[in-house]
Amino acid sequence: MKKRMLLLSMACGLLAITASAQILKGDMNDDGVLDVIDLNATTATILGQQEKQFIKTGGDPFAIDNSPVAGYWYRSEYDKFVLIENGKTNYPGAATYEFHPYQGRIVFLNASGEPVSRISVINLKEGSMVCAINGQSPLVTYTAKQPTRVNSIQLDATHLEMKPNETHQLTATVLPADANYKVVTWSSSNENVAKVANGNVEVVGYGTATITCSATDGSGVKATCEVKVECEYVDLGLPGGVLWATCNVGAIKPEDAGKYFAWGDTVGYAKNEEHNFDWAHYKWCNGSEETLTKYYYTDHKEVLDTEDDAATASWGSEWRMPTSQELCDLIDSDYTTVVVEKVNGVKCCKITSKKNGNSILLPPSGVREDSYVLWDTHNGRYWSREKFISHSSYAYHLEFQIELTSNDCTSVVFRDGRYKGITIRPVRVSTK
Repeated sequence: MKKRMLLLSMACGLLAITASAQILKGDMNDDGVLDVIDLNATTATILGQQEKQFIKTGGDPFAIDNSPVAGYWYRSEYDKFVLIENGKTNYPGAATYEFHPYQGRIVFLNASGEPVSRISVINLKEGSMVCAINGQSPLVTYTAKQPTRVNSIQLDATHLEMKPNETHQLTATVLPADANYKVVTWSSSNENVAKVANGNVEVVGYGTATITCSATDGSGVKATCEVKVECEYVDLGLPGGVLWATCNVGAIKPEDAGKYFAWGDTVGYAKNEEHNFDWAHYKWCNGSEETLTKYYYTDHKEVLDTEDDAATASWGSEWRMPTSQELCDLIDSDYTTVVVEKVNGVKCCKITSKKNGNSILLPPSGVREDSYVLWDTHNGRYWSREKFISHSSYAYHLEFQIELTSNDCTSVVFRDGRYKGITIRPVRVSTK
């Protein structure tokens, strides 16, 4: 009796009790079993502790310790469900659950987060749970045991070489066959290259991506498939021997501008994608041109580090942004001819090698400043990987201008503010 009175006193001191409800937590009948008494409670707070947690089947199931154990609960072969550590469940009609320990209630929710059922827990101890479904009688006793967890996921492919606009359906085999919860989720490490939904991989750009298939039963088991989408390249026979990509980063057609990048930033933005290209949002400064933090006189770096090269980050280690000299060679009249060619309605700058006749198209991408794209019908700009030698706020780029009346094309390697959004045409030095 003294122990019971002490528990009542502690409960009243720790709980925030509503006017119409009382909640008591503890071993109320001294039988060694943790009891919950729920008198239509609506809110309860115990010393600021969280109100929701996952079911724990071992030790004190009401303890808040961030290390819940999944439970496989059943009362017959035909009436069973799993409560998973990450809050998911296969309870009929439900997608997730919430356990409210101080109300003694498990609430089941559908995929939209709407409650579809609830269980009032009358008694919960290790191995069993006495409850009333939807608050009705008679009482039901569920037995708990550890579920059979997923221990392996096997994909029908672990490496795919694909082309733009291709799709491939990956199939996952979840083992063991008697795992209680075999639902998996899919994700892509680079949705600029490949997207995935229910195992269906869709290529949207060049580069590499890792497709991951993950178990959702708390086992942590995963399987991966590497997807590689290689851009074509041509040898223009120029000094230095680099090979030029046939598309811009972020594009899958030669006449598409692709994505715009600030110099030294590996995150690009499509033409209509919201982003402000200005000093306030530039990666390598503290909000202004006067506060550069990298590629400045403090570090004396003149060339982008590999980790800051957007071509490498987007397409892999075989690719990089061109040097200013490689851009100069590209438009040098001793090596190439430059003309205007219309492709699918887009007037492009066509550069053809005088040595071997191979050519590439550079679309008019213009430049992004703030949130606007300027001059993208007749002006093309392409970053180099080198900072402007005389001023740290600028970097070298190739720029061409298509005359609207004569269709003549003039080109020059010049400088532009590092914060501006400019396109990138990658190069590589090897075919391997």
